[in-house]
Amino acid sequence: MPIYKSFRQLPFDDQAYFLLLFMTQHLQWSLSACAETLDVHHSTCQYWLASEVPPSKKERAKPDDLDAWQRKMCVYRVAKMRSRITSTHITPVRKFVSTRAVVVPTFSSVRKMTAYMKSQGIKCSTSTVFRDLVELELVAKARRRVPRLTLQHKKARVAYCQWALRNISAELVMCFSDECWITNNPRRGKHYMWCSKDEEPIAIPTDPHPFKVCIWIAIAKGGLRAITVLDCCHENMNAARYEEEVLGANLTFFADLRDKGIPFQEDRHSMHKSEKFLLDNNVILPDRQWPAKGADLSPVEQVNQWLKYRVAERHVFGVEEIVEVVKEEFWKIPVSSIDAAIDSFHQRCRDVIAARGAIIKPKRTKKAN
Repeated sequence: MPIYKSFRQLPFDDQAYFLLLFMTQHLQWSLSACAETLDVHHSTCQYWLASEVPPSKKERAKPDDLDAWQRKMCVYRVAKMRSRITSTHITPVRKFVSTRAVVVPTFSSVRKMTAYMKSQGIKCSTSTVFRDLVELELVAKARRRVPRLTLQHKKARVAYCQWALRNISAELVMCFSDECWITNNPRRGKHYMWCSKDEEPIAIPTDPHPFKVCIWIAIAKGGLRAITVLDCCHENMNAARYEEEVLGANLTFFADLRDKGIPFQEDRHSMHKSEKFLLDNNVILPDRQWPAKGADLSPVEQVNQWLKYRVAERHVFGVEEIVEVVKEEFWKIPVSSIDAAIDSFHQRCRDVIAARGAIIKPKRTKKAN
């Protein structure tokens, strides 16, 4: 008997139902033969034979609007539940006991939320819970890792921001510098791509042992910038190497800063003990030291983000290619984009003051304008 219609991608209608009855009752066909003829799964044939009514006469049970609303409100409450975890830490030297309470989400995945709702007597599936979360306009976002700030850290950050708003000029601001690691395989985890049924997704070239380089960059308004590649994989960076390979190699850049009257900023890293070297070379330094844990205040982090995304898009291989791409992309960044990032320094200070010294999340872009 030739197949006249495929119901694998179509709804099972009355014609297929009566044809199924004819094949099973009059022709005495097996269930697998009927499923092969109708191009459906054998469980579909078994389901419609047990129902004893055609699809048009079958009444589908729909949940009451009140029950659906109560389930949706329960999903909202479960998604917003938070747990308070208290941990005790004892320092090995001073034997000082410190207790810290951390608030974490109780149910971080849809499966855990579904299991909890089933334990409370609410029958629902994972897809139903996910649909309710979408209708409630709740989006799963990755939790940020923020450094631990003591009360002294917060007070120092607020005091520095208040001083910066009073004493740092909005026209020149200062020269920001920092180091960062750039790797050729920065993105971990799963990557998705919308494809048709017969289309194969594009493969991602990854490296089992990614290469990485350490760079030092400095940016200032007016197109002043400098970049230095550091070899930190074979030997750790110390104060002597920092003065020789970074500061000593960019004396022309520091001369340009001195001519324009732009102060040079450094964070409080242990290797940045170069105040005497900078003063001997007549480099202008700020009147106040950079606060500890103040990476969110520096606009140079935005430039580092641009470079990391550009290296990830180029799919480079090897240290030499990473260094070449980093230098090429660094000098391609428009002057207006760097000036706009530096101009956001005063707004970052205001945000830190408004947050009472807590870590802020400045707005970042993947690419320079």
